[in-house]
Amino acid sequence: MLKRLIFIIAGMILLIGIWAGFGYLFQGIDTGEQEVVPDRQLEDLSANELIEYAANKPEEESDGAESNPFGDIISMENLDRTTFLEYLHAMSHQKVKAEQKFGFYQITEERINWLVEAVDESGLDVESSYMDILNRWAEGDFSQVVDDHNLLYREASMESGELGWATDVLSEEEEQAYIENKIDLGNVKAS
Repeated sequence: MLKRLIFIIAGMILLIGIWAGFGYLFQGIDTGEQEVVPDRQLEDLSANELIEYAANKPEEESDGAESNPFGDIISMENLDRTTFLEYLHAMSHQKVKAEQKFGFYQITEERINWLVEAVDESGLDVESSYMDILNRWAEGDFSQVVDDHNLLYREASMESGELGWATDVLSEEEEQAYIENKIDLGNVKAS
């Protein structure tokens, strides 16, 4: 009985060793396939990783479907509240000072108009305050952008605390430097 138990244990150890050995041997082999990275994880990548990801975009993301102005394959009809808030929140980063900012989409007329039209087309139920933000921004009015950002931060962010809380408006020079030194996620996704 003891011999049989030792034999079973030795067999299990051998199988585990073989399995671990194959895992070790094949861990660095490139299969040519790239995993689709969720949007929320793209902002955690370094600049070099973003460029590499964009250059080798997986088939699932580039199957011929047309991307929206944010570089995503999300139609106006399929826009959900979470994505809407992420887009709007990341655009606000261009205009405000905050200790931390994650994600950036440059504010453009095309993006603002797409969001307004998407809300209309999809029947998306968003608070009037968000539409007020879009309408002000469409008119070039960013006088309330700190409050706009903080409202969006509170709604769109999973973070607790105030690290991402906007404290002031960027000067024109600071805004230009921010735009030049940040990678617009839409450009990465649309590459």
